[in-house]
Amino acid sequence: MAERVPGVVYTPTAIAEPMVRTALAPLRGRRDLRICDPACGDGAFLRAAVTVLAEWMPVADARRCLVGVDIDVDALARVALPGATLVAGDALALDWSALGGFDAVVGNPPYIRQERIAKAALRGWESYDGVADLYVYFVELAHRIARPGGRYCLIVPDKWMTAAYGRPLRAFLAAAGSVEGLVDFARAPALFADADAFPCIVWGTVGTRSAPRATRISDATSVVDALARPREPQAWSEEPWYVETAAESALLAKLARHPRLALTPARGCSR
Repeated sequence: MAERVPGVVYTPTAIAEPMVRTALAPLRGRRDLRICDPACGDGAFLRAAVTVLAEWMPVADARRCLVGVDIDVDALARVALPGATLVAGDALALDWSALGGFDAVVGNPPYIRQERIAKAALRGWESYDGVADLYVYFVELAHRIARPGGRYCLIVPDKWMTAAYGRPLRAFLAAAGSVEGLVDFARAPALFADADAFPCIVWGTVGTRSAPRATRISDATSVVDALARPREPQAWSEEPWYVETAAESALLAKLARHPRLALTPARGCSR
């Protein structure tokens, strides 16, 4: 058996399919779609896309909508989706112009520190930070390869939301204004049986500004229900992104209205 690429966590159908449905919901009924998973592994998201697309087009046509890229040739060999375009290569170094733009980008990027590859190749990315994990660049990549109005839905560790290395990505997303929703599963029971990834799912539309909404999951809620759960509006910038409930937001707003106490020097005592 071939050794798995470090940082690879394969995605269960129970996660991949609702994510694909979230990405494709506004595109439902279109037959000319192009859908990409830039780190497709053994094809969980591509198979989920076939399941969803087959609700309104023949399976053979659905497969022709798909493009999967992965650096792991052994994983690509297990995709087994005749008609899909499969490319072996490094998604962050690929010439994407040959593949065209996409209407939806979905996936579960690798969770691995960039020190394992040449940093020079990443310095031109807006989300670059010297110690960032590779998944950070896949979020930006989704924006680079999606067509205007294209959708994205990615599952990544939630660390970028508060870590110092996530500041450039937070700034990038805040400037793009593309995030529509985010569900943080870091406090929920593990979604992946073989990895404690502290994941979040983030999605949106490239080229369209949205008011981001987010929710935090702390129980065994399914991904289907979590993505459909009402979400609280957030006001985010390059500063850490904290997912606040309505009650927490109200409390923070109340505290902000109170003046801060100023410390005054203690007066000396005289006899």
